[in-house]
Amino acid sequence: MPCIASLTTAVPQFRLPQAKIKEMSQAYFQEIPRIELLLQIFDNAEVEFRHFCFPPDYYLASRDFEQRNKDFLEQAVALSSQAIQQALAGDPIDSINHVIYVTTTGVMTPSLEAHLYNRIGLRANIRRSPIFGIGCAGGVNALAHARDFALAYPQSRTLILCVELCGQTFQKGDFSPRNLVATSLFGDGVAALMVDGAEKETKGPQILAAHSELIPDSLDVMGWDVTSNGLELILSPEVARYVHDYLPQIVDRFLKSEQMELSDIEYCIFHPGGPKILSAYQEVFQLPPEALRFSRHVLRCYGNVSSASVLFVLKDAIDHGHPAEGQIGLVAAMGPGFAAELALVRF
Repeated sequence: MPCIASLTTAVPQFRLPQAKIKEMSQAYFQEIPRIELLLQIFDNAEVEFRHFCFPPDYYLASRDFEQRNKDFLEQAVALSSQAIQQALAGDPIDSINHVIYVTTTGVMTPSLEAHLYNRIGLRANIRRSPIFGIGCAGGVNALAHARDFALAYPQSRTLILCVELCGQTFQKGDFSPRNLVATSLFGDGVAALMVDGAEKETKGPQILAAHSELIPDSLDVMGWDVTSNGLELILSPEVARYVHDYLPQIVDRFLKSEQMELSDIEYCIFHPGGPKILSAYQEVFQLPPEALRFSRHVLRCYGNVSSASVLFVLKDAIDHGHPAEGQIGLVAAMGPGFAAELALVRF
């Protein structure tokens, strides 16, 4: 069975308290009507700190999309190199046969793994699977692809690399409430996860199964509008309703296909999209508050880091949840499509 050999995260140096970001936003978004009332979103976001690649003044300066994307490339290579070295834990870099690179916050051609080949010496014949455009669901989608590759090549090692520098998508000059919501919630971070094939006899959580399901007529729920100024957020206030209306049935179908029920799940590894999303998870699955403690901890300490967030949560559950051998975790995220991405892990 494919196993998670290691999982690490990396964040940039600038750690900003939510109170500081709120203070800056009050000055910047003062043109929005009822700004004092809208600023309560910072207090209600359940975020205490976030990390960014640059100091606050960087995001308020006039930089076009070209410059911000160049900065994305530079920072993505540096942070990814750091995370990969930690995930290798002393193993040689050429032990990696396949890399799945996930992002939705920057554009690179050649993609990141080609830059890393020159930077840290990835093997020249490495298999490459860059994924763009799945947003918050990208980390779980990558787990599914890594599992497939590990089953097809049982001696392989796949690196999943989720790189999300959400600060680079900040829209200077956009005084909409939607941009204010994004400013209150998103942060920067990288997750690096190694998945080994069954014949490598790795000790670690097993990836048992995965499932992906699109929801009809939901293209406008979440995503980007690509504008001359960069990536402009599409974020419907109806996201929590989609969790209510669709996710329970999707999860039920997935678990039944694996001859399981929700009562078999010991750990909920859910993407911390925001407090309303977490409350929706809790309500529809009738979960006790402690079931989402890892998701809430990641939201509190890092904000929403898009595709990397769910891997931050998985790491927190492994490191601090002390799962017993054989216990099952459900990994879940929803993202642009609009779609649900699910996976089962056995600790």
